[in-house]
Amino acid sequence: MVELKPVNLNSTKVETLIVPVCEDREIHTNKTVIGLEKSAKYYPEFKGKSGDRITLFKPEGTRITRVIFMGLGKNDDKLNAESFALFPAEQRDFSSIQGLLV
Repeated sequence: MVELKPVNLNSTKVETLIVPVCEDREIHTNKTVIGLEKSAKYYPEFKGKSGDRITLFKPEGTRITRVIFMGLGKNDDKLNAESFALFPAEQRDFSSIQGLLV
């Protein structure tokens, strides 16, 4: 079951955090998420381009088991709900995922 709720990312245990990332613009305001995003963009294979994906495990200073970053591409102010989709519509079955979506 996917559960969406506000939490303190520095002190709350989170199994999986999924973070959408734009290639050319910061879209988050949470300092922890911004720091995690910078950590992901450190790796040359992840820049936030559409289709980019990277997973970081047990980020320092948090109680998060894994963070999955999903590249959205350039933010052309046309982002919509479909832009934040993790998988094509026909492959969306989140019944087995436990975590938090930011």
